Amino acid sequence: MLFIMAISTPKSWSTPGMHDMEPNTNKLAIHQSGIELPVERLLLMRKDFHYFAIAFTRFWTVNNNKEKYAAYKVYHQGDGTGDFSSKNVTVKEGVASELPLRGPFRPFIYQPGDAYVKCGPFRLTWTYKSFVGFMPPDKGLGDFGFELAPTPWTDIKEVDIKDPRVKWYRYDKNRERVFIHIDNLWGKSPPKK
Repeated sequence: MLFIMAISTPKSWSTPGMHDMEPNTNKLAIHQSGIELPVERLLLMRKDFHYFAIAFTRFWTVNNNKEKYAAYKVYHQGDGTGDFSSKNVTVKEGVASELPLRGPFRPFIYQPGDAYVKCGPFRLTWTYKSFVGFMPPDKGLGDFGFELAPTPWTDIKEVDIKDPRVKWYRYDKNRERVFIHIDNLWGKSPPKK
């Protein structure tokens, strides 16, 4: 009986520390496995010749906080230039979701919902509220070639991937988690275009 209880008790499948901050504050967090950003701030993502800008627009829960959701918007620049002012930029909206675990016991427990952010042909791990991982949702921790860059920008017209203040991060198992006030990310507010 104890064996059945032990294998049926779900462990947290999220990275330690993901829920240590409230994303709608003005702080961001950089983890070994991903980045959390305040609501409506743009998180840049790149892989191969694809560039993306991700912004979470709303968070909510239902069913006594058992079901968690985040609405997001993704801008995709796929011609390799990273120019988000180009007419070929596409915009998609999506909803990520984290629903209660289902299944009788391990290894038959699974996580329903869409616990990812869809960026063009890619999907990146997501955890409520605004954690975006460096890996696809069906993979473990590791470097899959995805790079993320937190920014204080809120408008896609501000995005300039060549801005020297933009710092790109990849998965790094040795990175210590850091919290940064969004206004201190680049020292002072970026100039308006």
